[in-house]
Amino acid sequence: MFHGERMSYQYGIFPIVLSLFLFLWIPLKGYADEVSAVEDVQQNPISVVGTVKDVKGDPVIGANVTVVGTKQGTITDFDGNFSLNAPLGAKVKISFIGYKDQVVTTKKGISLNIVLEEDAQTLGEVQVVAYGVQKKVSITGAISSMKGDDLLKTPVGSVSNILSGQITGISSVQYSGEPGADAADIYVRGIATWQDAKPLIQVDGVERDFSQIDPNEIESVTVLKDASATAVFGVRGANGVILITTKRGIEGKAKVSFSTSAGVNVRTKELDFANSYQYASYYNMMTGNDGGVPIFSDEQLIAFRDHTNPILYPDINWIDYCMNKAAFQSQHNMNISGGTDNMRYFVSAGMFTQNGMFKQFNAQDDFNFDYKRYNYRANLDFDITKTTMLSVNIGGRIETKRTPESEEDQNQLFRKLYWAVPFAGAGIVNGQRVVSNNEYLPFTGTDGLASYYGRGFRNKTTNVLNVDLALDQKLDMLTKGLSIKLKGAYNSIYSNVKRASGSMASYTPIIDLKER
Repeated sequence: MFHGERMSYQYGIFPIVLSLFLFLWIPLKGYADEVSAVEDVQQNPISVVGTVKDVKGDPVIGANVTVVGTKQGTITDFDGNFSLNAPLGAKVKISFIGYKDQVVTTKKGISLNIVLEEDAQTLGEVQVVAYGVQKKVSITGAISSMKGDDLLKTPVGSVSNILSGQITGISSVQYSGEPGADAADIYVRGIATWQDAKPLIQVDGVERDFSQIDPNEIESVTVLKDASATAVFGVRGANGVILITTKRGIEGKAKVSFSTSAGVNVRTKELDFANSYQYASYYNMMTGNDGGVPIFSDEQLIAFRDHTNPILYPDINWIDYCMNKAAFQSQHNMNISGGTDNMRYFVSAGMFTQNGMFKQFNAQDDFNFDYKRYNYRANLDFDITKTTMLSVNIGGRIETKRTPESEEDQNQLFRKLYWAVPFAGAGIVNGQRVVSNNEYLPFTGTDGLASYYGRGFRNKTTNVLNVDLALDQKLDMLTKGLSIKLKGAYNSIYSNVKRASGSMASYTPIIDLKER
């Protein structure tokens, strides 16, 4: 029984092997024939001729004609004709700027008649240039741009801080983070001159500052970088030109838009300051290296290190003590746009607020940094006749800014915080400012509160008004496309500063010998 089963198994495996061999041999045979056929086609190319025209029947000159997957290609001549060698059945791609690409299959003995359709999206895009607007497809100069909607993705107080890193060729340097004074210096392709390397900046064709414009009002930002793009401005455009175009209304139903955002400003770079023990130890080392004797005793060093008497021997990091870790800011805007057959409008109102980081402690007067900006704009276009248009732009802002009254510029205020000695005072204790007593310490230096606390505050109100009036007259009766434009501008800046000065008493600690 065992041998019979074994013989049956040996005879049954032969059909399986035969079937597997036939299954593998048939596909391999077909694949080999297919590869051979492809090789025959590639080795026997045919001549492909054709004509490329647009939808109007005009020849497209200089269109690119390439064989897909290869480096073979040519361009059309003045009549739109082309000729090249390509394998039978190969894919040929025809492309030209401003038109949609087409891919066709080569056939033997058939001339290709290609009709390219215009790419409405590409042809519709225009770029603001020195003398108006121009289609992107026809620009040859070094020009970069950024749409206004992209500006809103970065929540900063000044538009000048957005451009760097967003537009090629633009670099900026921000020297201050003070609310209302954080605008950056902008350079186009680096510093090109020794003294004034700032570019020419125009807002709606008029030279004026743009750093405090509401980003919701901006349609586009264009940067002209090379000589061909800035030639119209002459020597004024030697360092580049930045063109700001504000939004305008279009014919249609009124569109109302409202946006709001909130954010938090934080200190980005924390400095590492020496504490009181380190400061006193290093000071002893300095005097010893100069041939003197240490001025801080061991008992004082131990008190600094162990913080056994924080009033008499304080240890304070004045940046952390005087400033909060973060400050709040917000931005709000509401605008409406629309128009009729002969009138179009864009009206916008916005508000931006930014708080400072200084702690108030027990001071009665609010001396902390605070900045509020109220922007407004109305761009109106009137069609007086079919060939005459009157444009009126009214824009501006009202700013209110509060800063501590330190009788110096704000740069000195922060420098004195950096220079403050960690054991110069104990800060605010029971509502009173306590400074160190030089009878118990070799020297005390100046604490971080000395430059501003209790000295009052300063309020500055700024009112900026910009008015543009432009008349555009078409002269198609003389030459098609000819027009003349007259424009006038009025800029006004008014500011008012109010100062409130004061003083607060300071106290020094002493040791009560009666309690000892």
